Amino acid sequence: MADVHSLNYNIATNNPWQAVWRLSRCMKKAGWTYKASGDGSSLKDTTGIASNDLWGGNADPLLDTFPGWFTVPAWILFEGCSTLRIPITSAPTGNFLRGENVKQAFTNAEGEFLGYVIDAAGTTGYLVVMPRVAGSGFDRWGWNNTCAITGDSSGATVVQNGFVIEYVHQIVLWKQNGSKDQGTIYCQCVDAIWEPSELFSSRLTAAGCTATVPPGGGGTGNGFPTIAYVVLGTGGTLAPGLWNCQGATGSFGNVQIVATNVTPGSGVSADGTLWMAIANANMGTFAPYQCYSFLGFMRLDNQEEGDVDPWVWVVPNFNSYSVSNRTVNTSTATSPDHLSLSSGYWHTYAWTRGWRKRGLTGGSYCEYEAHVKGRFSTTSRVELNPLDREVTACDLQRTYVGQPVFVEGVMFGLKQSKGTFRWIRMVQGGSTGDMYASNKWAQMSHHSGAVLLGPWDGSTTPLWS
Repeated sequence: MADVHSLNYNIATNNPWQAVWRLSRCMKKAGWTYKASGDGSSLKDTTGIASNDLWGGNADPLLDTFPGWFTVPAWILFEGCSTLRIPITSAPTGNFLRGENVKQAFTNAEGEFLGYVIDAAGTTGYLVVMPRVAGSGFDRWGWNNTCAITGDSSGATVVQNGFVIEYVHQIVLWKQNGSKDQGTIYCQCVDAIWEPSELFSSRLTAAGCTATVPPGGGGTGNGFPTIAYVVLGTGGTLAPGLWNCQGATGSFGNVQIVATNVTPGSGVSADGTLWMAIANANMGTFAPYQCYSFLGFMRLDNQEEGDVDPWVWVVPNFNSYSVSNRTVNTSTATSPDHLSLSSGYWHTYAWTRGWRKRGLTGGSYCEYEAHVKGRFSTTSRVELNPLDREVTACDLQRTYVGQPVFVEGVMFGLKQSKGTFRWIRMVQGGSTGDMYASNKWAQMSHHSGAVLLGPWDGSTTPLWS
């Protein structure tokens, strides 16, 4: 499937809930697998059949009609990207290249190589692979536990020795309390073979999971899983956060929504990034531009070699700094521009969250810091010299330098280099124009360091209202 864009989407008056519903439609069209839903009255569907989706069952989800549900709760469960942990008992011969296609002999299973780790003795380790093409073997995605794996570009080889572990992502969206402003998001990355009881989908038949309460939302047999974390709201209780990620309701304009491909294929890996930015007048106006509220599930690059979960959520909040709490994230920021990353090496918001060491001893939920390493002020969050913007020196036209944004765990005992955002960049402050770099990126923030988001559709001009 291709990336899905819903740009300049106009929501009903001051109704961020409609933006979240539209995000769910984009997710479904991009390849997120529908698992279950509740309509907030008496119906709960657990068939996993896309046409039975209570949030809309059209073959093209973007043709679904907004159901409203202004005064009732409702929820939906999706399953998204997978990563494979492929066991090895010896180091590879040769050097695999990160990002290259790898193929298994006899089964013809294919995937994207993300890295590998092995112990000091060279006898216990694993590859991290994004599945692309299912093979003919009897293991997950058609791999086989005794066959050689070869890199298409590098020619490096290694033999799989043991059963593949598949890590899957599940996400719950839950509109709560009959309010269009409030809701909850749950997320998890779970070993589908050895940890099936941790999956949100394992709670669908529980008595506590009803038309109004989603899996993991509390009640009999429906507790919040150990391997999961809260993006908005609170685990297992009716305590929502705000969809617009802000301390008060606002006056909203258009919404920009992107959901990247989740369906792999020959030469193509799933990406899984999804985000929405809501034009929000209540956050202030910085002439001549307005601001956006933002949340997103973002794919990372340049992750550590053994990381099987290179995704994080980005949601501004005022959680206690350096306190990791995976079940509660209800307070949200009132900063005038939620798309402004604090500049310099450190920042004061714990607003990026994910899982550290998934599948390994000591793995846990972690709040990460996002930062740039360019010339930005650490106090005012604007570039040190706004008249001297960094540009590409050898370009034939004036092109601004897009700085990579690093995601790192810095809490005591929980340090990790999680990676860099694939689809967020920063440019020294002010405007680069509405679109950037051959229209692959769009600029949502126009002050305090310009924040660029992608992948844009290449043509649409973002309109605030």
